[in-house]
Amino acid sequence: MPIFNLVADAENCVKWTSETGQFEKKWTQRLSSVVLLRDRSAFMVVESIKESGPRNLVILNADGTERCRPKAPTDAGRTYGFAYAGYEADRLVVVIATVGQDLACDIDPLTATFGPCTPRM
Repeated sequence: MPIFNLVADAENCVKWTSETGQFEKKWTQRLSSVVLLRDRSAFMVVESIKESGPRNLVILNADGTERCRPKAPTDAGRTYGFAYAGYEADRLVVVIATVGQDLACDIDPLTATFGPCTPRM
């Protein structure tokens, strides 16, 4: 079921259309990133670290249900949360804010598994 017309406003609301209707989801804090997956079956949201803490990455299906909420593949005591998500060439990449430096990791949106993480300058 593909997503059409995905729109994120400047603050904290995402609206989209799928074959089953129109949807809207609101958060209390500003969103860092909203990314439509290439297959259009879902979208990824980086919620505010302030609102959701280190588990602030969520993938939502076209019907608004939560596909998954991945845990960062980093040391929990040193991780603030996810800071960014987006496509870089053909790779879906997330940036994780940690104590000392940010890390960039590829993520598979179907399995929520991470590739190796590298320092992000």
